[in-house]
Amino acid sequence: MKDINHTESDDIEQLILRIVNISLIIESIEKELKKQGVPAYDLNELVTDVDGTEKSMGDLHKDRLRAQLDLKEKLLKHKTVPYVYCGDRNFIAKVAAAILDNTDLLEEHLRTEFDDRIDDMVKRYRELSLFFVKGKPRQLVINRLREATECYVYGLFQGCAILCRSTLETALREKYEQKLGCRPDDRKTLGPLLDDAIKCGIISEINSDLAYKIKSIGDEAAHDLRRCSSSEAFESLDKTKLLLNILYQ
Repeated sequence: MKDINHTESDDIEQLILRIVNISLIIESIEKELKKQGVPAYDLNELVTDVDGTEKSMGDLHKDRLRAQLDLKEKLLKHKTVPYVYCGDRNFIAKVAAAILDNTDLLEEHLRTEFDDRIDDMVKRYRELSLFFVKGKPRQLVINRLREATECYVYGLFQGCAILCRSTLETALREKYEQKLGCRPDDRKTLGPLLDDAIKCGIISEINSDLAYKIKSIGDEAAHDLRRCSSSEAFESLDKTKLLLNILYQ
């Protein structure tokens, strides 16, 4: 477990450094050209990369874009893929926290690589809690949660609320099949499915308010009754992760 987490941490640090180094090369060339009064440069122009190899400016821009996409992928993974309890939760949490602290570098060095919403996006990313469960959900549940998380980070609050609702429904169908040995009726909507889940003990009466709140926010977002706010999307996402933690404990 330690090797896996340290490897991922190293990968993220290397990606950040790679993006920063490429950015410095591009920025230094652009500054020099600006001094000379040259408005643009040829993307086929060869430059020396940090490892000493020659690349075109176009290739350098492509490398940076690929590294940024890889970095986004790894950072989002840390907030959406559950850490299964393994007897060393504190260690995992510390490693994850150390990795997430590196988002400072995104703000400090990569500001020019994102649009004007970078401050809000980084802030929303930092607000998200890590996700711990004992029994890992099926991949479809994780995928739904990941999509909801990505929507929240990028400010797509309506989509976040709808996907949280979908995450809940997907998880309930899985737990229903595990508990009763048969699939629930595909035509059954989330409301009746929730009622059944409470009756057969998949969700306790105490936790039913969590589920109904996720459904309520998702319903309003899906039927466009009104715009979903940032706080409502966050609440829905937070309650979804809490309920998944309960369902897969």
